Amino acid sequence: MTLYPLAYPRQTIKDDILRVGCDPRAVSIFASKSDIVPIYIHDVKPAMANIIKQEMLSQKGDAVVHEKSVSCEISKTDVILLGSFSVLRNFVNKLRAHPYPTLMELTNRLDALLNHLQRPLVEQTSPHGRVISYHRPLIMGILNTTPDSFFDGGKYLSPDEALKRAELMIQEGADIIDIGGESTRPGSDPVPLEEELKRTIPVIESLRKHFDIPLSIDTTKAEVAKRAIEAGADIINDISGMTFDEAMPSVLAETQAIGIIGHIKGTPKNMQQNPVYENVIRELIEYFEDRIKSLTSFKIKRENLIIDPCIGFGKTAEHNLTILKHTSAFCSFGLPVLIGASRKSTLGKILSPDNPFPPEERLYGTLAAHLFAWMEGASIVRVHDIRAHHDIRKTLLAIKNETISAENDSTR
Repeated sequence: MTLYPLAYPRQTIKDDILRVGCDPRAVSIFASKSDIVPIYIHDVKPAMANIIKQEMLSQKGDAVVHEKSVSCEISKTDVILLGSFSVLRNFVNKLRAHPYPTLMELTNRLDALLNHLQRPLVEQTSPHGRVISYHRPLIMGILNTTPDSFFDGGKYLSPDEALKRAELMIQEGADIIDIGGESTRPGSDPVPLEEELKRTIPVIESLRKHFDIPLSIDTTKAEVAKRAIEAGADIINDISGMTFDEAMPSVLAETQAIGIIGHIKGTPKNMQQNPVYENVIRELIEYFEDRIKSLTSFKIKRENLIIDPCIGFGKTAEHNLTILKHTSAFCSFGLPVLIGASRKSTLGKILSPDNPFPPEERLYGTLAAHLFAWMEGASIVRVHDIRAHHDIRKTLLAIKNETISAENDSTR
């Protein structure tokens, strides 16, 4: 059984409720009744689906089921719950009266999902004591120390060049800097361990001497991750979800670093060779459920994990669009969600299907994709262009807060 929220309007009416003059303590109660929150449930037996339908109707909500569920002519059906947070909470309480094990499992999982969706993200603390706060959207700047990355390869190969680039990124509004020493563009070959260490560790050491900004190491190698954290990095960003190197979970546990769980189908060398999914959102949700369970078994703190569905890593352009549209689904874990669509090929295909734009002409498409992701609940966007993202964030917060203030311009 898999549960996740479908895309839905995320704006609230809290400010307008306060303007009416009601008791401020009641704002959250009224706000919970303002939005329909569609919840998708995969693979439910018809008898159970019929109970779900009736109980949702009894709470002034509804449930979408297969037309043959009532007659039980099918073996399984998917279900979409339709109700506000208030209705769904009442539905959970009603289900607790049913003794069936499967319904009890649904009750517990739906209760956890609602808790995750309604509990605001606060902050994460790195092993070096740096705090990453999620009171507003964050910008992760990409710093590739590689000769062959698809957009900026070869520009920042020396520690001095990387230091100058990092200084500019911080001035432009970056909240985190992500350092990578191995290109993971489609078709790329792996880099030997010693070469990746040579490219990344001196850069991290140099940046740490000059700046206190949180640093991330973009790697799938446990030894690189360990050395990077020792050098002062705060985050391990692994596109494989800590699966390519079996020692990576132990490194994450031992260092207590913040961990970004990525997803890739195949390897960078072959990931774009006809990737196929039956339901890309459901399969990614199931994957992250499994990875979180596995990693926390290593005594890794769940609250220090970040979810990244990895746009373009073993996904077609259509898969990437579906992932972006359903960004809110990945918020169901109650963890920060990272989206990295920066200048990727899907955007070039959107802008010019017959003759896709090259990376240099994909900035405006990038901004649209990341703004949408932010509005659908993403906490972090990973980008090449800091200033442009800083400006759209500043504007977004000004509109959201209905004010022009220094807070909208704060970089950390």
